[in-house]
Amino acid sequence: MDELKSASQFDDLPHKWVDVVVDYLRGFRNDTTDFNRPQLRPSVRHTYPAFVCGYSALIMAGALCNAYVLAIVARKRLYAADPVYVYVANLAVTGIVECVSVLPISLMVLLVQNWIFGRFLCFFLPMLQDVPTHVIMLTFLLMAIDRYKHLKHPNKMRLPPLACTFGCWIVAFCIVLPYPVYTAYLDLGVYIKVQFEGVGICAVNMADDMQDYLRSLFVLTYLIPLVSMGYLYSKMSDILRDLMNVPAVFYSQEITPRLAKLEVSETYENSRHFDLTFMICVWLAFVPTVTTPLLFVAWNSDSSTKDRIRSYFKRTKVTAEQATRTVSTEGLAARNSIYTVQESIPA
Repeated sequence: MDELKSASQFDDLPHKWVDVVVDYLRGFRNDTTDFNRPQLRPSVRHTYPAFVCGYSALIMAGALCNAYVLAIVARKRLYAADPVYVYVANLAVTGIVECVSVLPISLMVLLVQNWIFGRFLCFFLPMLQDVPTHVIMLTFLLMAIDRYKHLKHPNKMRLPPLACTFGCWIVAFCIVLPYPVYTAYLDLGVYIKVQFEGVGICAVNMADDMQDYLRSLFVLTYLIPLVSMGYLYSKMSDILRDLMNVPAVFYSQEITPRLAKLEVSETYENSRHFDLTFMICVWLAFVPTVTTPLLFVAWNSDSSTKDRIRSYFKRTKVTAEQATRTVSTEGLAARNSIYTVQESIPA
C-alpha cells in the first residue's frame, strides 16, 4: 500500500480532500491490497463476534416484540376503543423499521473501515438513521398532548390519531432533508485508479453552519419536546391527583457540582476505545425497541396474566431464598465440623 501514498497518486485530488485521503489510508495496514472488499476495523478485530451476536439478538427480539404488539392491537381492535393505541401501533412500526433496516446497516458501517456502500447510501443512511428517532419523539409528544386534552376537556373531540401519525412521518422526513447538504462523498476510483474502483470516502462537512444546525436541531427536536412532555405529564398528574384527592409528595435532591472535560481528541492510539464505546452506546440506544413493546404487553395484559407473572416471580424469589438458606446451612455445618475436629485433636 506504500505505493498508493506517493504524491503522484493525489495530483488530481481536490485540495480539501488530500489530508482526508492521506489520513484515511493511514488507517489501513501496509499489506492491504484489496480495498473493494470489506476491511474490518482493527479496533474490533477480536471483539466483533460479540457485537454481531449482541446486535443480532437485539434485531430479532425487537422485530418480534414490535410485531407482537401490532398483532395485539390489530387482533383486539384496540385502536377502535382508544386512539392511544394508534400511536402505540405507530411506535411498533417505527421499532420494526429500526430493527429491520437501520440496525443491520449501522452495524455493517461500524464494523467495516472502508466505505464500499456507494454514493446513495452515503447520503441516505444518516437520514434513515434519524427519521425513526424523530418519529418516536413526535409520537410520544402527541400522546402526551392527546392525553392532557382528554383529561382537561373530556367532552371535546380528541386529536385524529391516524392523521397525526402520518404527520409525524412527514415532519420527520422534512427535518432530515438538509442532511445531504452537510454530507460529502469522494469516489476514490475516479482519482486513484489502482485497487479503488467502487471505493469512496463518506464524510460529514463539519462547518460552522452545520454546528449551528445541529444545535438548533437538538433544541427543536429533543429538548423542547422533552420539556413539553414533562410539563404536560406534570399537569396530568395534578389533574389526576385532584380527582383522587391524593396529597402531593415532593422530593428534594442535593446537586453536587461536577467537573467534566468537554472534548477528547480521537487518535489512532485511542481509536479502539472510541470505537468500542460508540458501538456499545449505539446498542444501548436501540434497547428501547425491545423494552417499549414489553412494557406495552405488560400494561395491556389482563389481571389473570399479571397474577401468573407475579406468582412466577414470587416462586423464583422463594426458590432463590431457599437455595441461599441451604448453602448457608451447609457452610455453617462444615465450619462446625472443622471446629469439632480441631477441638478433638490433643494439644
